[in-house]
Amino acid sequence: MKKQAKDFGCQIKSNVKIVEYKLEGSVKLEDGRNFQAKTVILAPGGKPRPLNIPGEDEFKGTGISYCATCDGEFFTGKELIVVGGGNSALEEAETLTNYATKVTIVHQFAHFQAFEQAVQEAKNNDKISFIMESELRGFYGNGALQKNTGRLQQQSPKALLLQ
Repeated sequence: MKKQAKDFGCQIKSNVKIVEYKLEGSVKLEDGRNFQAKTVILAPGGKPRPLNIPGEDEFKGTGISYCATCDGEFFTGKELIVVGGGNSALEEAETLTNYATKVTIVHQFAHFQAFEQAVQEAKNNDKISFIMESELRGFYGNGALQKNTGRLQQQSPKALLLQ
């Protein structure tokens, strides 16, 4: 997407703080720079829902991520866990199969809250497996995530994506 936008002449400004914008196409940044454009696309991202379990804050960015589209490439060739059972979790798991060798969806209930089409797509993907009626209880490591704990009795993956 980024390459396509650049190919069409879009200027991308990342990690900036907008202090003022007007519908006429002007944007003022915190550092004082001003921009004028016929079109301004604001993509501030969504707000992730943390699990609020031990180790989660400590390992954000070193094994725990909240965006498959943003961070999926960092997990190329690894086994991943996606936590959740709604549309977003299943769609993120599908996206991650483009990078990961295996994606395990961990969900606390016996059934999914996602649309049936999303459930069937995930179930039909050979790279996706499921652990139902389970939840993670903590994340541990030394500088980077090394394991998780919970009712998961299998060997822990190298990285986690929380959804």
